[in-house]
Amino acid sequence: MRRLRELGVRQVIDLRWPEELVRAPNVFRDVPDVRYRSIPLLRDDPTPHAGLGGMYRYVFDRRAPELAVIVRALLDDGGLPVIIGCAAGKDRTGVTIALLLDLVDTPADVIVADYARSAHHFRTPVSRVDPDDWRHPPLEVHSPPELMASALEHLARYHGGGRALMRGEGVSDGELARLVDLLTEPDPG
Repeated sequence: MRRLRELGVRQVIDLRWPEELVRAPNVFRDVPDVRYRSIPLLRDDPTPHAGLGGMYRYVFDRRAPELAVIVRALLDDGGLPVIIGCAAGKDRTGVTIALLLDLVDTPADVIVADYARSAHHFRTPVSRVDPDDWRHPPLEVHSPPELMASALEHLARYHGGGRALMRGEGVSDGELARLVDLLTEPDPG
């Protein structure tokens, strides 16, 4: 936490469910110089019957209002630098980051490759997220590129891309342009 504060983190967005926050409160929750926001991305997780790929598409289909809240949180004064995370940091976080990358015109293959790298940052298998919960064995953490590729294809085909999805939630073209300015640097070439 000290190192992240030294790097200038000004906001933490926690995508976990309320019950996850009770079991494992975010260390930034009560830090006075870092804005902490709980924005639960899923309240009715479809993963058990839809699989991870289905859950990723579901976020775009049913959680666009929450995604728009996240976009606007980045645009707030003091919204950046930001940490966005969930329990493992690859599913809810991965979809959110994929949307943000799409909004700043990152090519889909680059987004997919970034997502696929996530698995390399975990021990395999990952220990239990909640070590006191005997019902869940250690997690096998994978980030197959085809899951994110399918989600991005779904975003483009059914929603017209990330910008159209956010416009549908009232995020203006001016706000989207400002997001691009905040999250990108000019091409030096």
